[in-house]
Amino acid sequence: MSTKKPDSHLELTLATTAAEEAELLRALLRVDLGARIQIDLQRRSVRIEGRFWGDDVVSAIEATGCQVDSVNVRPRTVVLATVPPAHAPQRPRLAAP
Repeated sequence: MSTKKPDSHLELTLATTAAEEAELLRALLRVDLGARIQIDLQRRSVRIEGRFWGDDVVSAIEATGCQVDSVNVRPRTVVLATVPPAHAPQRPRLAAP
């Protein structure tokens, strides 16, 4: 069994929202500090993308007092590089004697 956490993208619907957005955010960041997280309490929606086990996300949300209604696995988001491609390094030119 591999202990390496998989790349995951989940969209969760909450049945109840007993916690504040900041509390949910802190709980999810404890699961994966580098995760991309979007919380919309009006829609009772949480999206999280990173390296984690889905059960850990559900447990973290439920530990805040919220109840999870559904969990949907989504395809990973493709992030495009904003940096132009690197060019091959140039050999320094020697000065003429």
